[in-house]
Amino acid sequence: MKQLYILLLTLILISCNTKDKNANRVLAVTEPMDSILDSPKLEELPREEKIKLLDSLTQVVAKSQNDSVSRFNLILVANQYFYINEIEKYQEVSQKLVAMSAQANDTIGLARGYHYLGDYFTDRNNPDSSYFYFTKAEKLLADSRDRENFGRVKLKKGYLIYKINDLASSEAIGIESLKIAHEVKDLTLEYECYNFLSSVLTSEKKFAEAIDYNEKALKTLDEFKDDPQYFTILKSQTYNSIGTVYMSQKEYIKASEYFKKGLEMEDLISIHPAFYAYIWNNLIYCREQLGEENILEDYQDCLKIRDSMGDLAGIVDSKIKLANYYLSKKDTAYAFRSVQEANKQAIEIKSHDAVNESLQILAKADTKNSTVYFQKYVDLTDENLKQEREQRDKFARIEYETDEIISQKKLIESEKDRISLQRWMILGFSLLIVLIVALWYMIQSQRNKNKELRYIQQQQEANEEIYELMLDQQQKLEEGKQLEKKRISQELHDGVMGKLTGIRLNLFVLSKRRDDATIDHCLQHIGEIQNVEKEIRTISHDLNKNFFSDVVNFIAIVKNLFASIENHSDIHFDLKVDEKIDWEIVNSNAKMQIYRVLQESIHNIEKHANASEVLISMAKSGNDLTIEIKDNGTGFDTTVVKHGIGLKNIQDRLEQIGGKVTITSSLGSGTIIHLIFPI
Repeated sequence: MKQLYILLLTLILISCNTKDKNANRVLAVTEPMDSILDSPKLEELPREEKIKLLDSLTQVVAKSQNDSVSRFNLILVANQYFYINEIEKYQEVSQKLVAMSAQANDTIGLARGYHYLGDYFTDRNNPDSSYFYFTKAEKLLADSRDRENFGRVKLKKGYLIYKINDLASSEAIGIESLKIAHEVKDLTLEYECYNFLSSVLTSEKKFAEAIDYNEKALKTLDEFKDDPQYFTILKSQTYNSIGTVYMSQKEYIKASEYFKKGLEMEDLISIHPAFYAYIWNNLIYCREQLGEENILEDYQDCLKIRDSMGDLAGIVDSKIKLANYYLSKKDTAYAFRSVQEANKQAIEIKSHDAVNESLQILAKADTKNSTVYFQKYVDLTDENLKQEREQRDKFARIEYETDEIISQKKLIESEKDRISLQRWMILGFSLLIVLIVALWYMIQSQRNKNKELRYIQQQQEANEEIYELMLDQQQKLEEGKQLEKKRISQELHDGVMGKLTGIRLNLFVLSKRRDDATIDHCLQHIGEIQNVEKEIRTISHDLNKNFFSDVVNFIAIVKNLFASIENHSDIHFDLKVDEKIDWEIVNSNAKMQIYRVLQESIHNIEKHANASEVLISMAKSGNDLTIEIKDNGTGFDTTVVKHGIGLKNIQDRLEQIGGKVTITSSLGSGTIIHLIFPI
């Protein structure tokens, strides 16, 4: 009948009942817990098996992670415990729900736990604790989206206030809860509000309004019929409520009609026998007031039902009505015995109304001691009024203290938020300052890079300018060479060649005549040959001087650099150049970089060295060209002084042409800069 689902439950129950060392082990639940707890088949289980199943599921939740699913499952388990009247276990699970929700900062779960604890203390007839937990739940739900439970908690607080006869306040709470029920369209809550308000208005003797709310409750019931048993109980309850209103007005015929309607609801006696007996007892009372005979047996049968259910409140009600019946029949002995039992049981269940009513009947049944009973009645009434006032004061104090606790909590949270905001602001300002510093550093770095790039660009432009000057000078040199060649060619052609031709023609006569006069004439031309020889030697010497014209031009540029420094300083420059250096095979870029290195080095000497003599030597060593720059200045400690941008530029320039630089210096001994690079 229960198929696979019952098999699963059986496995869990076997695990719970195992007596070996693994007795406390809980089997893994393969089905989702909410599907187990919400399954209609759960209702088919016997009570004991259902309790074992819920105990096992509680252990599963306790060992699981504290998340929203686990807390929701605790709510389902708590509800099942409540439905089967396992109130103590219901309270334990509710406490667990409160602890887990507080740990997870789950406001809704915490409010639900407080709500359930309020229900527990209501069942245990502890109004102070009940009101305390309902108030805590209400405060948490006030600002939440769970309006349905907010309205339900308010209504339960209204019931507690109604019990201390604060009818005006309870009516206001009922109306406020009803508004919430309409807002969230919760038919169950709406019905409960109508039913509650009808009870309050009946106590206020506003019978027409009470009937009106009951009629609205019936219309609400017509809108949901998903649970036939639930519908049966609620509808019979509403009929009983209407009958009670008419009974309070002593309209016993109308009251009887509604009590009969309540009893006629299908299967009510099997679904809820205690409530069936309650309505039946009211109907019997109306029949009695209408003068109907033969109702004693009905009273006794109704009492039997209540006695079999252990319904103490119902038993007290039946015995009081029986006592009144016996009094009406002048049977004071039975009346006294019945009401005396009712009085003891009423005191036991702390039903003040029943105690008062039983004392009034005792005064009628025991006329000898009527004054005593009447005095007890007066004292008890005064005590009840006093207790009601005290209870109202307690409720007000609980409300105030709860507000104080919540206000303090909000104040602490506000202070916490303020401190958190301050921390975030400090962190934000710190990050802003760091960002500003970083931006400033980046801007400065970018500016320095831009300066360096501009400096490099300026150097490049200067290098290009120098290179252009060198090219111009080279072009002028080539033009000079061509002019010189042309001049020498002209001199050779026009001068030497003409003279040699004249000498040749004058000496040609010797081939025809060899007389003395001719010989003497020809001897004069031999001197001319010597003059030609001198002229050729002069030309040859000029050509030999122009052979190193490249050397002369590059060195001239360098000398011009030295001369420009000497014009405005006391430094004397001495330049020695190895004649083996073929400056024609040295490319223009290398010459330009050498010139720049010399310029930078001399600038540093002028600025820092306080030197009077500078010796520059250039020599060829294999395939390398070495340049040494030596001054007689103050020198410096190379291990202490940081290398500046000038030295960096020298190194960069030499790296461009594959060279290296070495600096040797000491305090008081001048400085030597040694450069070497391949030709």
